Amino acid sequence: MAERYKFGLTWWGQRWIRAIEKIDIDENRLPRGRSYAKNGNVLKVEINGGQIKASVRGSRPHPYREHMTLKPFGEREKAILESVIIGRPDLAARILVGQIPSELNELLIKKGIDLFPASWNEIEADCSCPDWANPCKHLAAVYYVIAFEIDKDPFLLFEMRGISKEWMMKISGLKQNVQEYVFVDESQASDPQKTEEVRLDSKAESFLKVIDLLDDDPLFYKYLNFKEKLRDFLCFHFESPK
Repeated sequence: MAERYKFGLTWWGQRWIRAIEKIDIDENRLPRGRSYAKNGNVLKVEINGGQIKASVRGSRPHPYREHMTLKPFGEREKAILESVIIGRPDLAARILVGQIPSELNELLIKKGIDLFPASWNEIEADCSCPDWANPCKHLAAVYYVIAFEIDKDPFLLFEMRGISKEWMMKISGLKQNVQEYVFVDESQASDPQKTEEVRLDSKAESFLKVIDLLDDDPLFYKYLNFKEKLRDFLCFHFESPK
């Protein structure tokens, strides 16, 4: 049978898998859950805010219902996350193009925060199957499919902690960070028209610098070279007449 899911294709997907395998106390359930996940027994996973719902096909006629939540970040954690991002424009730029740098998690760990669960106490989970354990093999399967989902969208790591992608983008936003990459030739300041042209050229150059941080073939875009496509779009935008 062909595998339906392949997970752990990014550092954050791999780190999620290592986290749940490190805290597992039953050597049998996670491997069985992994097989369930690879073979397509997880029929659906929905991650909405901090709520995760899923359905998993088991031995009974009807799929089992799964529900789980991660311990959300409080105001203290959010304040630390904000200060780390604002203090590192290079990390903020990578967040803006859809990447979560591993260095961000390392900096957070030094401040006592980890994006990834360190114990089952951080995960409140329930399955409709008769097995009371966390994880049962059905929940274990969902844990692995979550790795597949965050491979595609690393911002789900924050969403599962109660922090929206919109909040992350706002903190990393262009208003406070793009200026770090915009270089204006002040020698042209005496000529407002030339200064505006230089600013426009510099802004275009700044966006192209950010694009260089992207992968050529990110998991969310499986067609042509994504960087070339985005670069062509931005060049057309900046060159087009207003």
